[in-house]
Amino acid sequence: MTSKLSVQTVLFEYHGQKYKVFLACDKRHVGCNELNPLYFLDANRHFETLIKAGYHGDDVSPVLYIGIGYQEGVDIKAARTFDYTVSDGSERFKDGGGAEQFYRFIQDVVKPWVECRFKVNKQMQTVAGHSFGGHFTLYVAFHHQTAFQRYVAASPALWWANGAVLPEGDVKLAASIDWLSLLLGSREERAEPDSTDLEKEIFQRIGDNPRLKVRNLASQLVKDGERCSFEFLPGRKHPAVAKDYARIANFVASQKPLPTGL
Repeated sequence: MTSKLSVQTVLFEYHGQKYKVFLACDKRHVGCNELNPLYFLDANRHFETLIKAGYHGDDVSPVLYIGIGYQEGVDIKAARTFDYTVSDGSERFKDGGGAEQFYRFIQDVVKPWVECRFKVNKQMQTVAGHSFGGHFTLYVAFHHQTAFQRYVAASPALWWANGAVLPEGDVKLAASIDWLSLLLGSREERAEPDSTDLEKEIFQRIGDNPRLKVRNLASQLVKDGERCSFEFLPGRKHPAVAKDYARIANFVASQKPLPTGL
C-alpha cells in the first residue's frame, strides 16, 4: 500500500511552536483527481496507521492525508495538551487552552498551503483526532462549524476542563456538518485494577458528571436525529482505540456523496 503513495513532510512554525505536517496520497491521483482532504492530529504517532487503513476502489474517493505533528525536539506531550484543548480557567487545566490558536494555524496556514499544491474537494473535508485530538475535533465541530464537513472524534477527552469544549445547553450539529463519528472503548468508562492514578481521577470525574460521558453525547445527538454515529468498541482500552479510529477516519473521509446521503 505505502509503495503506491506519494509521501512528503513540510515544516512550519506558528506562534513559536514548530510543527511537522505529513502528507500522503495515491501517486495515481496526484494532479489529475480531486482529493478528499483528511486532516488528522498526532501524526508523529498515527501517520502510518492512518495511511495503511485506506479504502480503495471505484466506489470511494481518493484521500489526501494531512497529518499534523511536531518537529524533532518538541515536547509533544506538553505541546498537544496546549494545542488540542480548551481551558476553563482553573489551575487543574492551566496547561491547556490553545485550541483556538491551533485551529487558526490549520485554517490560516496549513489549509492554504495544501490548497495551493493539491486539487482538493472543499466540500468533503474531514478532521479527525483521538483522545485530546478528539477533544479538538469536537471543539471545531461546535465552535467553527463550517471549517469541515466530516468529523471523527475517537475517545474524546470531554473530561478535560470539565466539559468546557461542549456548548452550553442542548448540543446540536450545525446544518453545514455532514457527519460526526464518535468512538469509545468499552474499557474507557471505569477504573480497573491496573488503572493508573490519573486514569482513576479521570474515571471519577466522568462518573460524577453525566455531561462528560461520550456515550451521553452520542445518545443525545443520535436521538435528536443528528448526523452522528457511535461505535462502542468491545475490549478496547484507550490506546487500542487508535486502530479502529484509523479505519473509521478513512471510511468517513473517502465516501462519495450519494443521493440518499453519505
